[in-house]
Amino acid sequence: MHVDASAPISPFGRANLTRIAEFCKKQNIRLVLVTAPLPSAYVQDTQNYQAYVDAMRSFAAANGTQYWDFSLFKDTDLLSIGFDDFSDMHHLNGQGAETFSKAFATVAARSAAGEDVSSLFYDTVAEKLAISPDSTVQQGEGN
Repeated sequence: MHVDASAPISPFGRANLTRIAEFCKKQNIRLVLVTAPLPSAYVQDTQNYQAYVDAMRSFAAANGTQYWDFSLFKDTDLLSIGFDDFSDMHHLNGQGAETFSKAFATVAARSAAGEDVSSLFYDTVAEKLAISPDSTVQQGEGN
């Protein structure tokens, strides 16, 4: 639950992402990098998660692809998840995977149709947590 802000993507991870991106480019395969949704409480408690998001977005931009982090997804009606959708602290269960799959398919179809889907995601973790955290985040009194 800690991201090294100075190296949010490990050298091993970066090397493999680069290898995959290069392969896809050579094969004319559209690549989209995706993070499945994590509970808002997990994202909130992960130090420097924003550094990871920023690094993935930078990697995607440098490699002519996109990065979709569904932990930062805005549409809580389409992707309504909470405690009952995870098998543990950060893995979707069958119910959560089904809900996520529907949201992912919707975003992928809109993107394939030429829509810029970046507006479907919050830019920052802080924004997501302030505006629409899932039910895993304990709300303070008066909220």
